[in-house]
Amino acid sequence: MNRVYRVASQWSVATLGFVLLSLTLGRAITDTDTPLVDFIEVSLPFAVGLGLIGGGIWLARTHPVGRIIQLAMWILGGALVGVAVTLWVLFIISLEQVPAGEPIVLVLNDVGIFMTAGILLGYYATGLEAREQQLELSEQRFRALTENSSFAVITIDESSTIRYANDAVEELFGYSPASLIGEPLTTLLPDRLQEPQRDAMTQYLSTDERSLDWAGLELVAQRANGEEFPVEVSFGEYAVADDHLFTGVIQDVADRKAAETRLQQHTTKVTQLHKIATDITAADSRAAIHRRAADGAVELFGADVARVAVVEGDQLVPAASSGSNGVDASDPVPLSFGYAGQSYQTDTVLRVDDLADTRSAATSTIRDGGAESDPQPGEDPEHC
Repeated sequence: MNRVYRVASQWSVATLGFVLLSLTLGRAITDTDTPLVDFIEVSLPFAVGLGLIGGGIWLARTHPVGRIIQLAMWILGGALVGVAVTLWVLFIISLEQVPAGEPIVLVLNDVGIFMTAGILLGYYATGLEAREQQLELSEQRFRALTENSSFAVITIDESSTIRYANDAVEELFGYSPASLIGEPLTTLLPDRLQEPQRDAMTQYLSTDERSLDWAGLELVAQRANGEEFPVEVSFGEYAVADDHLFTGVIQDVADRKAAETRLQQHTTKVTQLHKIATDITAADSRAAIHRRAADGAVELFGADVARVAVVEGDQLVPAASSGSNGVDASDPVPLSFGYAGQSYQTDTVLRVDDLADTRSAATSTIRDGGAESDPQPGEDPEHC
């Protein structure tokens, strides 16, 4: 039963056209007027009937059943208005001119005219309703998506005025969404970036050419407390009614940028190590090896100076120093002497942030000075 109702509804506009066409042909067959009068009386409703049949077939294939039913109601309403107008004309104005006993012939021109008006007005009205429903549904979906998003979402208009902000904006920027509505987008930018943002928007609106890639644009933003932090923004634009809007999805990329920096530093150090190892392998003497190792420590760790000592018996004997520094004035020291001895005995790289600590420890043994300063193991000492 439901299927029959659905099919009947789907083809309701075409059915009304067929009914009008049938009435028109019946009127032409039964009328006794001259051919010219018959043509005038049936040509318009005949054309409307054919149009409704063709249009009904198109509607059945391209439009939802709900809208077709609405259009059929508009057409049926137009037909009823046309019948009412015709009867009013016949009975109120022309009744006295009709001979007694002669049947009154229903003229279908008014019916065709009002049915045409019904389909045109109905299609426009239902189209507006469908667009409003679609916009409302789109807005509901947009809000459902953005309000549950972990990313900050902000919508601005052509004047860069904030029109919408989701709840994640407060966590990211420190502003409540309600406090941002109506504020300029530059509220979320450092002072030095506010003018470039306005210029970029003005240029785009005037030329329709983007000066930057809107997908994954990296910027510096500013929180409510004045703290600056890196963000990644992906922009999209769309039109709602007469509004030209831009929506940005914003995420904090401080952790990612820090990870990228660490990776870059690690890659740089690996490259430096490879170069140092290659140079050491190519060295033609032990002295050259020691010298390259000392210079490499300065390059790798950013130290002020680096010295290399070799173990001979129970002593650390200075072998090389970085740069133009020499080791002729340096005497051998016991293996238990200072940080160098501690590093050698524990097989641990020691990080010393203050060169004065190293110098003060140079006169002490591990037991007497080195062990008391509690050095921290690390991978990049400032002084070697």
